[in-house]
Amino acid sequence: ELAYKTIQKLMGDFRAIPENLMVKIGPCIGKCCYPVDLREEILKQLNKAGVPKDKVEIDLDCTCCNRDKYFSYRGEGPKTGRMFLVAALQEN
Repeated sequence: ELAYKTIQKLMGDFRAIPENLMVKIGPCIGKCCYPVDLREEILKQLNKAGVPKDKVEIDLDCTCCNRDKYFSYRGEGPKTGRMFLVAALQEN
């Protein structure tokens, strides 16, 4: 429940309003290569936290299918590279 807890933390610490957040789900392993649909699970958590679906942009690239472009822990094992997250808060 990382996505849900992150939104809860933003609400508590920064008084963020979930309806005003814009979220991007970046590349991840797809259901073509993994039995769990990570994108769908993240989207459910965001929705549960109050982020509307129309405020969520989803990148459909599968990191396992596109290893020339991305690292894939599940596709390559623990000796792979790493990706990171960049997040920003914008004051109105």
